[in-house]
Amino acid sequence: MMFSILVIPVIGGVALAVDYTNMSRYRSDLQNATDVGTVFAARYYETNKRLPSKEDVKNFIVENSSFSDVKINTLEYKDNQVVVDSWTAYSPYIFHLVDNRPFDVSVRSAAAVAEDVDLEIVMALDTTYSMTANNKIGGLKTAATNFANTLFDAANAKTHVKIGLVPFDQYVNVGLGNRNASWLDVPADSSSTTTTDVGCRMVRDFQGYSTNCETRSYVNDGVTVEYNYCEPIWGPEYETCEPVTSTSSSTWQGCVGTRGTTSNMLTLKDTRPNVKFPGMMNTWCARALTPLTDNRTTILNEIAAFSANGNTYIADGVMWGLRVLSPQAPFTEGANPATSSRKVRKIMVLMTDGENQNSPRIDDHPDHWGTDLARADSWTQRACNYTKQQDVEVYTVTFGTQVPISAKNIMKRCASSPANFYDAASSERLDQAFQEIARNLTMLRLTQ
Repeated sequence: MMFSILVIPVIGGVALAVDYTNMSRYRSDLQNATDVGTVFAARYYETNKRLPSKEDVKNFIVENSSFSDVKINTLEYKDNQVVVDSWTAYSPYIFHLVDNRPFDVSVRSAAAVAEDVDLEIVMALDTTYSMTANNKIGGLKTAATNFANTLFDAANAKTHVKIGLVPFDQYVNVGLGNRNASWLDVPADSSSTTTTDVGCRMVRDFQGYSTNCETRSYVNDGVTVEYNYCEPIWGPEYETCEPVTSTSSSTWQGCVGTRGTTSNMLTLKDTRPNVKFPGMMNTWCARALTPLTDNRTTILNEIAAFSANGNTYIADGVMWGLRVLSPQAPFTEGANPATSSRKVRKIMVLMTDGENQNSPRIDDHPDHWGTDLARADSWTQRACNYTKQQDVEVYTVTFGTQVPISAKNIMKRCASSPANFYDAASSERLDQAFQEIARNLTMLRLTQ
């Protein structure tokens, strides 16, 4: 008899422990199911400006979980979020031998309702010669295409999406169509032929190349390029008294240089477009930038046309990215947060596969054929700081296995937060990084 009296509380204790564990798991499952139902309700509210019925939320939870009987006690919208309280009964597996009453299990979930928001994203992308290695340019095209599609797919009545593109090398190309814009100073294209009488002289004609060849190399954007050099063959020397005719031309291909002085540093600002940007003659640079647009086809076609050439100067990509986002000239497609009736988020995604290779030649000079990398790094950091001061969210990505630590550190400091920096060693990782950024920009956030 005494043994039986002692065994009953022991069995009850074991039963309670087992069922408590199972009930905790049951509650966790209900929380997950309710979270899914709450997101459904929040999405419904965003689209219809009203809540679904409790029955609709209950049915959604039942259809997307293992629960067959759930009660929605609370379904309300407050403080820009949808709140759901759900309840179900848990029948113990063992403890019912002691007490056969079911246990109440209830949870609460809340999901933020998206505001009316304009998402304006510019992709400032390094398309320099080093991107030819391991077909990184192909990986970039794939990742950027997927990124754009994810964002455009997320666009709806609540969320408007515009994307701009700024491919860069040592310069940025603002497009030939802007040649006569008020903010540009571009001389007219010209060509001239000069004939000079230099008297009689001894010359030799070029006849071809010999088979005496060797492998030589040079460095382009930090990449060693090998080529085959063959000795030229010249004919016998003879006298000529013909005048010398030479032709020279000056052509603008869309590239723009640095403006302003060391004191005002307008090259690192988006203000005073009345101080004109100098057009760089006889200079080739990346594909023309694309201003902010909601036209998916335009963005995808421009990404597909990317090609890799030139050297790296990151500061220019940052500043023209900001100018594309800015509501004022030179590009005015961006919304003005101060006057817009909708919330405006401006985002820059900056990607490079290496360190700066070029810089402005001197502080007040328009061209970027200098090699003062300390100046280039300093100006890149200043450009990033200024951009963030304009309420732009900056995400940065380094791409490839050859990015120096110094370049990674610059990109880390450029990002708005440590979580906004990504290091992608491969094309697959670049795609994953871009997709994570896109999800961060578009996801509905659970708040409880």
